[in-house]
Amino acid sequence: DREQADSSLTIVATDDSGQTDTHYVFVDFVAVNDQPLITSSQEEYALEHNGYVYIPTASDEENEIITYTYDRFPSWLSQPGSDSTLGGTPGETAVDDSFLVIATDAGGASGSAWVFIGVIEQDDPPQITSAGSDTAVEDELFEYAAAAADPEGAAVTVTFGFLPSWLDTGRGDTVYGTPNE
Repeated sequence: DREQADSSLTIVATDDSGQTDTHYVFVDFVAVNDQPLITSSQEEYALEHNGYVYIPTASDEENEIITYTYDRFPSWLSQPGSDSTLGGTPGETAVDDSFLVIATDAGGASGSAWVFIGVIEQDDPPQITSAGSDTAVEDELFEYAAAAADPEGAAVTVTFGFLPSWLDTGRGDTVYGTPNE
């Protein structure tokens, strides 16, 4: 501030007889551009398969305009154009990670902080991977094997419902039967 920018002081020397000498010292205060301080959260969490946005904030002692950049962020995150946010959607294989947020003021001073981002997994439903249609020939044995997989690797049980009267279950994930006229 200006009060600190131009300061002066007075030195007065006095001897035993009361004689004085006064000396003025002018102090020119030189301000430095302090680096911005990151104030946004440095511990974040994102939910798998859901959009996530990191909105940076920082304070600057000189109240200068701050721009934000990022370094070493996970591949599922990106910085859209000149926007200061970082966003994306963590997929099935996303893991906990971190990235560097850098705040730079108009004077060129910069401050940075590492941000931890934890990815919270969701239990995804199993997916049926067997064919959606097949052909049965009259008076010939027909078998259909159902297959399913769980994205997280959990065991999957397959059941059948609404079977035609000529189909039977009893062989695990397979139905069988002979269609008749």
